[in-house]
Order: sequence, then C-alpha cells, then structure tokens
Amino acid sequence: MSDIISKIREMQRESYRSLLSEYAAGTLTEALDVLVCSHLILSPHARKFVNDCEQVAGAMMENMCEPVPLESDALLNVLKMIDEREHLVDENYSVAEISKEFDVPLPLAEFIACNMDKSSWKKGIREIEYFDIPTSDSRVVSRLVKLSAGQVIPNHVHKRVEYSLVLEGEFSDQYGVYKEGDLLVMDEGTIHEVRADEINGCTYLSVTSCPACFSNPVYRVLNIIYRY
Repeated sequence: MSDIISKIREMQRESYRSLLSEYAAGTLTEALDVLVCSHLILSPHARKFVNDCEQVAGAMMENMCEPVPLESDALLNVLKMIDEREHLVDENYSVAEISKEFDVPLPLAEFIACNMDKSSWKKGIREIEYFDIPTSDSRVVSRLVKLSAGQVIPNHVHKRVEYSLVLEGEFSDQYGVYKEGDLLVMDEGTIHEVRADEINGCTYLSVTSCPACFSNPVYRVLNIIYRY
C-alpha cells in the first residue's frame, strides 16, 4: 500500500510542476490561469518555481534566437513595457492582495465578483455547499466548495484531472493533508476520500472538465442525482 501511495504522490508532484510550467509558458485556459494566479499569491514556493521557469525560458530564447536589426525607438518601447508590467504585478499579484469582500486572492475575487451572492451557493451531497463560477469554456467546471468541520466527501474516482486550491482551513485524504495555499492535482483515475478539518472545515477552488464519480455502491445512485 505504501508503494502505491508513494507512486500517486510522485504523479501528483509531476502534474503540479507541469501545471506551473504551462502557466509560465502562458498556455493555460482561463479557469486554470485564475487558479494558478491565486495559488502564486498564497505560495512563495510556487512563485519561485514559476520565476525559475521564466528565467530558464528567457535564457533559452536568448541563446536560440538570431539577432535582428532594431528600430530606433526599440529601447524606449521595452522600458515602457517593463514599467507597465511592474505596475501590473504590484497591483494584482502582491502577496498582500487578498480581497476584503470575498477573503480570497484578487485574481479569483475579480473572477467571481460579478456572479456571486449568498443565493448563488447550492447544496450537494451531505449538505456540501458549492458555487459554480462561469468561465469562457463551457467544458470546464470551476467551482468554490465549502465543507463544514469534519465533513466527508465519500470515496470517488476522477474521470479527468481535477485541480483543488485550498483557500481556507484544510482537508485530508489517503495521500496527505492539504492546508491553505496548497494546490492539489488529482490525476485521471485516482480514487480518494476527502475529509475536512475537524475544527475549521475547508473552502477550496476546484477546476475540472468532468464531475467525480462515487465508487462506493451505496453512493453510486448519487452519480445520477448530483454532478458533485
């Protein structure tokens, strides 16, 4: 059993690093881009990893690209772009930038601000609360999930990759404990049972392209009733 857990954990780490690398390359979809932006605000380790990826990519481009003649105003244009970029980083990606209204990182707060109110929250199995966030891709389900203290989501299998960013509290499964700021990647075919912290519960952001499927025969009927 320990070998299986170790293998799954390593797969999760590789998928996580791959996700951050794609973010650095600018190839993520809207929902995943918001998810990773929010994660970077909460995780210094993730920010360093992305920064390293960007530096490596920049060095590769510098070594591979042939020099070309520059326009006379090229330097001024580059300096202007740097100034604009620095302003954007200071404004949207500062570690301190947590929305006071929603108590989540600003990239996520701006994503949900126009769509969220108290009546937007729905109840799923076992009174789990969730809020679906509209995205530009109808194939992607992006949602906030709120678990009360000690609440459990029974064993379920992921038909597609699911990304879960812990925003408040913590939860655990067979493979580890995930605290505020942690980003968990559950690969396709992985089975786990989620249990919220016994005292503070948990709120997290989930992004996936396919709903989970309950594996326990007792709960399989819920696959028809609920999308989560």
